[in-house]
Amino acid sequence: MEMLSQSHFNQAQSFMKSEARAIENALYAYEFEGGSASSVLEHLSRYQNEDGGFHGLEPDIRTPVSSAISTSIAFQIIERLNREGEYEGILRHAMQYLIHTYRKDRKGWDIIPREADESPRAIWWNYGGFDETWGNPNAELAGYLYKYRHLAPSEFVQEIVDEALDYILNRSECQEMHEMFCYLHLAELLPEEQVQRISDRLDRFVENCVIHHPEEGQGYGAYPLQVAASPSAKYFARYAEVIPGELDRLIASQESDGSWGPNWAWGRFEEEWPVARHEWQGILTLNNLRVLRAYGRIQGLDTNTI
Repeated sequence: MEMLSQSHFNQAQSFMKSEARAIENALYAYEFEGGSASSVLEHLSRYQNEDGGFHGLEPDIRTPVSSAISTSIAFQIIERLNREGEYEGILRHAMQYLIHTYRKDRKGWDIIPREADESPRAIWWNYGGFDETWGNPNAELAGYLYKYRHLAPSEFVQEIVDEALDYILNRSECQEMHEMFCYLHLAELLPEEQVQRISDRLDRFVENCVIHHPEEGQGYGAYPLQVAASPSAKYFARYAEVIPGELDRLIASQESDGSWGPNWAWGRFEEEWPVARHEWQGILTLNNLRVLRAYGRIQGLDTNTI
């Protein structure tokens, strides 16, 4: 069994402190060093626009205009704070953005705004490019609306949750991995009786989207550690046999500067891509350190699944 050595962990730590964006730096400090939730929220608030939505949190989309996808990432960050910090104001403002940008005809939100086409971005990020997969990010946003339903009209929340359930039960092909991730987030936020209604469809998503032979390292799809980021994850047992090898490969793929980088490129805007890639290094390094810690694979560091 491979371990991330103390020296390689120190390299990753150094990268997070000196090279990662301020928001990932603050998250690292909070999760690994007892830093403050207030620092995370302070940096997060810098990505919140006057309309309450967020921009820039997804490095492959460079528009300064608010987007549903960046707003969903902001909610993910708040979820990591274990109810610490003064986040109510940020949430209230974000909920107003969701209410005001909701498209009744779509029963959800555009994943990115039309204005995104005017800024550098990855080749797959064009306005309307993800219309066929309603769940990304609408299903995930439905979960946050339900969790923070005291901040939105009850009829509005119920309409979106009902749509999310109806979509996965009756219309989704359960074949697109980003949509799968959004539904897995939703399942973490809904009452158990509603999760049970869609459990078979969630299983189908996972079966269709997670690569069956990750050791081959080929193909477009999710990997086992993305649906089983800790031994307590719902789908851990399904991938228990392959996860040790996945963790070994994760450790071996660390770059010489201590980071982990993306395995994709934009295919355009080549001057801006290096900036986005560097931002992704901070995001991916932090996430991989979380996973390695959860599985007890960091030398000298106690297992902790914050």
